[in-house]
Amino acid sequence: MAGSVFQNSYYIANTINAILYGIELSLYFMVVQRLLALGDRRTSMDRFMMIFSTMLLILNTIFWTIQVYFGQRMWINNPDYPGGIDGYWQDNSSVWYQTWGTTACVASNLSFVVWDSQRVTIVPSLLWASSLVFGIGLLYGSGRPNGDYFAGLAAMFVTAYTASTFAFNVIVTGLICGRLAYIQRYMQTFYGADRRFYAGAVAIVVESALPFTLFNLAYLVAFAVGTDIAFAFSFYAMFTVSSSLPSFFSWHRC
Repeated sequence: MAGSVFQNSYYIANTINAILYGIELSLYFMVVQRLLALGDRRTSMDRFMMIFSTMLLILNTIFWTIQVYFGQRMWINNPDYPGGIDGYWQDNSSVWYQTWGTTACVASNLSFVVWDSQRVTIVPSLLWASSLVFGIGLLYGSGRPNGDYFAGLAAMFVTAYTASTFAFNVIVTGLICGRLAYIQRYMQTFYGADRRFYAGAVAIVVESALPFTLFNLAYLVAFAVGTDIAFAFSFYAMFTVSSSLPSFFSWHRC
């Protein structure tokens, strides 16, 4: 996959990634500030949230910076590469640091924790396991010599991986919406809290990973039909942090 449409899609995705990364940094430092302000009142869940959010931010940092760096190498450092930009992509898309960035993306996409009931998480766990297997397959297919993320074995694994993560996130979105509704009823019943404060439309959209799921679907459809515009939707991976961090604030309202 290459050409002007793909290159424009790559550029657009990098631009949106930069915007989302800025939002993630703001959310992350808000969480850190709130945790530090708790002092001795920090719980084990607070400490877990600190480690979890830091891990997600590091993974997204790796993914985003590598995408930007590869774009620099492709457009700025090698404009006269034999075969042009398309030739550079074909010869270097499986370079080691691209595989590293893809690994960070896969790892962040698999880092969702939404419920503490084993019965509730049976189906999501099975889908998560299948996503892990397909994710390893796409890393192998795209990272091997002459491998191409958008063609051959890698492309089949990418389609399977994206489909499994989409199914996983549809269920996760439903579970989180149900969790928010439960918190809303609990707080209203026992504390007389305003239900809109805990389960308003904005809270449900942001905290339920709905943006991640919708743009995941757009990426899946575009990739499955083989259109070069697919990469423009790859920014959906950046929503792993922006969907996870707001839940910290809702949890501390309880």
